[in-house]
Amino acid sequence: MRMLTNTGMGLLALLSWATATAQDAPTKNTVRDPQTAVVDTADADRFAALFKRTHGRPTAAQLQSDYLDKGTPGIAVFTPYRIIDATHLAQVVAERQPIYQHAIDVCLPAAKTATPELRTIYSAYQRMMPGVVLPQVYAVFGAGNAGGSAEPGAQVIGLEAACNGVVDAADLRRRLRGLFAHETVHTLQPPMPDDQDNDLLAQALREGVANLIGGLVTGDPDSHDAWGLPQEQALWKQFTQDRATILAHPPVDGKPDAEWQAAMHRWMWNQGAAPEGWPAEAGYWIGMRIAAAYYQRAADKDEALQVLIALKDPQMILQESGYAQRFASTKTPTSSK
Repeated sequence: MRMLTNTGMGLLALLSWATATAQDAPTKNTVRDPQTAVVDTADADRFAALFKRTHGRPTAAQLQSDYLDKGTPGIAVFTPYRIIDATHLAQVVAERQPIYQHAIDVCLPAAKTATPELRTIYSAYQRMMPGVVLPQVYAVFGAGNAGGSAEPGAQVIGLEAACNGVVDAADLRRRLRGLFAHETVHTLQPPMPDDQDNDLLAQALREGVANLIGGLVTGDPDSHDAWGLPQEQALWKQFTQDRATILAHPPVDGKPDAEWQAAMHRWMWNQGAAPEGWPAEAGYWIGMRIAAAYYQRAADKDEALQVLIALKDPQMILQESGYAQRFASTKTPTSSK
């Protein structure tokens, strides 16, 4: 393997980008001292009060005026692709009242006690990347489709989704550790270039890198290892086939065809609709495995983190990781660039 090459965005440059971008983000309340970090639950508290006042059936108008219009920057981050709008949120809340009630009763109080976990994670990031700009954390209620999201300067926890399967406060705090660590990486990543949007490898690596670095920070193993490792070769074969299908079927006028959707959604963006016997968003796991292979082979670990976070050339990362070579009978499609 040749030595890692400079991607043009060193760690200092990357952190400078994150700092500059955070200043333009929906919030200016970024965290400089990890020991001052807190989970802002103002949005979640307001939703809970509205839910109680309307006996679990808030209207779209009430959600708009009493929840979304009064939102913190966390609501601004979570609305476009998660909440979507007040009408959509009202419909989801009406259909899934018990889920929201459980999150209000169990997970909202628990989120208020998660500050020690957040400060521990942020302190670890500061040791790993001195000078890093850490995002403010917001807890909100969304439309059941995401446990977390992030933009520079803000990471947002969707409590009703993060609370799925949680039985008590300690259980949620364990889950939040992973979310805090994962979503922080997304606040450091540059925006995805347009030519990577249609590449399953790029999408999987973007999330897998967040899982890898989050795992380095927490020390926690990936929860999908027990599922994925025994069948890794078969999964990689399916991944390469689906990647080739996606590259061969680029969306027309922004609209993907059925083959594109089947291939992409086997791996990504399938919360609640994963293939039978699969965990949701298994592409995160494949991306993490490739990123981990790249990181493990790198002589300079700091530079490897630069390359993985910048994600300028997903195909190069795959090639230099040696991951595909583990499965010699599986051919890997190249990028359509």
